Amino acid sequence: MPAVAAPTPATAPAPAPFQIDDNSDESPDFTAVSPGELRNYARQSFDSGVIDQNTYAAISEPLPMHAIDPLGNVIDLSSVTDGTSFNFLDYYKSQLQIATSIGDPDEVQTLKSIVDFLDS
Repeated sequence: MPAVAAPTPATAPAPAPFQIDDNSDESPDFTAVSPGELRNYARQSFDSGVIDQNTYAAISEPLPMHAIDPLGNVIDLSSVTDGTSFNFLDYYKSQLQIATSIGDPDEVQTLKSIVDFLDS
């Protein structure tokens, strides 16, 4: 019986390497982000050394049910949940303005680091 040559396999193109889009250079829109998304982004930033532990801890705290704006109006935050978009940039800027006018240096420093992080 004559030897049958093994079929030569067709040369397939090499598979493209699996790649995940890395948008880590892009920060979320902090004027419309959920608390959960903000915490996740803050965690990544803390892990990579972008923010310190105090800033991360302050961002990770749940929002209060009510807050006061710089004009003294009570803001109802009870409807903000982990799935709700919220303007954290304006919220923290307002809280910074209030802390500055009250004269609480520790709170001012923490809020300033949060605003700087969100505004960068």
